[in-house]
Amino acid sequence: MYWMLAKGNLDLAAMKSVLTPNLIIIGMGILLIMITVNHWRWWLLLIARKFDVTFLKTLALTYIGLFFNFTMPGSVGGDFVKGYYICRNHPERKVDAALTILMDRVIGIFAMISLALLGVLLSWNEVKRNLIILNLFWILLVLFWGVLFFFVFFMYQNDQARWIKKISTYSFWGLSFLLNVLKSFQAYRNQLGAIFWAFVLSIVSQLLAICLFMIIGRELGEDLGLQVYLFAVTLGYISSAIPLSPGGVGVGQLAFYFFFKTYTGQDLQVGTIGITLQQAGMFSLGLVGGLLYLIQGKPQPQQEEPAL
Repeated sequence: MYWMLAKGNLDLAAMKSVLTPNLIIIGMGILLIMITVNHWRWWLLLIARKFDVTFLKTLALTYIGLFFNFTMPGSVGGDFVKGYYICRNHPERKVDAALTILMDRVIGIFAMISLALLGVLLSWNEVKRNLIILNLFWILLVLFWGVLFFFVFFMYQNDQARWIKKISTYSFWGLSFLLNVLKSFQAYRNQLGAIFWAFVLSIVSQLLAICLFMIIGRELGEDLGLQVYLFAVTLGYISSAIPLSPGGVGVGQLAFYFFFKTYTGQDLQVGTIGITLQQAGMFSLGLVGGLLYLIQGKPQPQQEEPAL
């Protein structure tokens, strides 16, 4: 953050100039909708696996996770806290519960990769000579097909598959756990509708985030095409998830600055100011999660009823 400020890549004066009451109200409204949409995605995956959970109770866990995003490295630290709570509340299905968190994150990242690829394809003639973008495009394309292949291949395997039978004969540490994870993952093959709608909600969430960046860019006088935001914002979010700093602060600023400059060749403020304002907004909303954490407290393990 200090380096970004010293280089002038994060202009506090410019950020203050766009921080109007209207922008604050619109921005906080967009962030609230994003949180709700992202939570809805996770809740659908929980319901698909027959977890007896309500939307509001799990929404509280989402806000608690949001709070812990800013106390743990990366922007996904809250996932571990959400996973802890959901597993403690369902001790008999810990693997299934934890897998909903992983599925939620993977579907979200897959949606980001899809939008980033779309951003490049929409302006292919302009960017195909940019070696950095071209290399990123091929990496993203490999990731896209890799994730898609992983989903299709492993989801439609069953216990009778030859390779699963062969692996099951071995006995080494962690094998049974991995097989249980695979079994829980395969249970979603009968819930493809939930996965589809989770993907759609991920797209909606990312488009809302892009909309916020576009509003900030317009306020800064940096009007850019939609394809620029599709590319830079989605890759910026993926980079911010790297567990190097709490909430991705600092890492996010550098990542957004890099991707916007890579695509446009200009030193723009929209990326750094946009992610800084979003992080500030998310932190303020995360304080609600901190309050819920204090009220709810640490969940206690369920007590077994004495045998009669």
